[in-house]
Amino acid sequence: MKVDPLTALLAVSFSAFARDHHRSDDRLVNLRGRWRFSIGDDARRAQPGFDDSDWSTVHVPSYWEEEGYEDYNGFAGYRRTFSFDGDPNQATHLLLGQVDDVDEVFLNGTKIGNTGNPDDSDRHSGGDSYAQLRGYYFPGSLLKDDNVLAVRVHNHGGRGGIYDVPLGIISQSRYIDYWENIRRDRHWHHHGKSLLRTLLVGDDD
Repeated sequence: MKVDPLTALLAVSFSAFARDHHRSDDRLVNLRGRWRFSIGDDARRAQPGFDDSDWSTVHVPSYWEEEGYEDYNGFAGYRRTFSFDGDPNQATHLLLGQVDDVDEVFLNGTKIGNTGNPDDSDRHSGGDSYAQLRGYYFPGSLLKDDNVLAVRVHNHGGRGGIYDVPLGIISQSRYIDYWENIRRDRHWHHHGKSLLRTLLVGDDD
């Protein structure tokens, strides 16, 4: 089975993260909580000025079946607004947890990444995108005082949606720290994931 680099990020022992457990919340932006949501597909949804006032709200992370969309397979859109008043040069990585199945992500109308290709006719053939952790680099210049994150998701079957953590925007230095932890210690322990949740999840907004 193919293992992407961010899936490897979770292959970290409790001891590696315990060295830094005293640090305050490392997320510059916490993206866990209520997001706007609508089934269907429309390219205009990626634009920050798109009117999503009639969309429902769902909790992220969760499968959309748990939010009232039982047995739905196909395209859906997520949108989240957030403010940022820090140094944009420090905010360079979006962590989007895990998504079932494939996704395409836009920050203030600019595409910053995708896992799988929602537009491929064989997008789910032999793929394991649903199991991969999402991590997307973006230039800090994309950030404004008020921002819109839009995620286009396609689910082929079973449960769908942005269903797991970590969810947030972090600095490049902290992202590198994670890779240093992985380089030092790749042994996996379930407590390591628990501590990762503490560092990058925390309480809902």
